[in-house]
Amino acid sequence: MSNGSLLESLRDRLGSSRRREDLLLREIGRAAFSSPRFDSSFEGIAEAVARLLPNDRLSIRFVDLNPNWLSDAYSSGVEIPGHEPGATVFFTL
Repeated sequence: MSNGSLLESLRDRLGSSRRREDLLLREIGRAAFSSPRFDSSFEGIAEAVARLLPNDRLSIRFVDLNPNWLSDAYSSGVEIPGHEPGATVFFTL
């Protein structure tokens, strides 16, 4: 294979990979805004993210900087005690 065809092949694969990522990111956006209630779309978001980034666990957390807490709104995958939906963790900056 010549250098020119090797570079062309590499460009094609990178372009294909970028197109796939773009499509998956759009799918995540569609899942996130598929319902007027954001929390009802968490499962769709988790499925779309897993296609882009394979994972053992995905958590969606809400952050409130005053009074400095994180609240688990959704999780899928491996369970971690104390980090189930509804759990709140306080932190310091």
